[in-house]
Amino acid sequence: MLNLNPCGDLTPEVKGQEDFGFTVLGFFVDFEGDKTSSWDVYVAISQTVEGAEHLECYCPQTQHMTLSRDYMESCERITKEEYLAASGTLFTPADYLVEVKQDV
Repeated sequence: MLNLNPCGDLTPEVKGQEDFGFTVLGFFVDFEGDKTSSWDVYVAISQTVEGAEHLECYCPQTQHMTLSRDYMESCERITKEEYLAASGTLFTPADYLVEVKQDV
């Protein structure tokens, strides 16, 4: 697994995720999933590794996994609020809980 954020949690004053080596692409639910299930929701994360895009997802139940763009695009985008409701009390890194542009 890649170290997505070697600098620790972002403070509210820090706006640029890119400064930490990753970008949150959005919150999603599996295309066959239930958006109220912590097993089916995830945060999509992109970073550049050796000049190539590397996608990962973070699911509250299974944590970090490799993600393909085709799979991500087959899933339904959900809001951060829906993701938080589904994840309940399970941990998600604070750096991933940001507002996301819908055009990514």
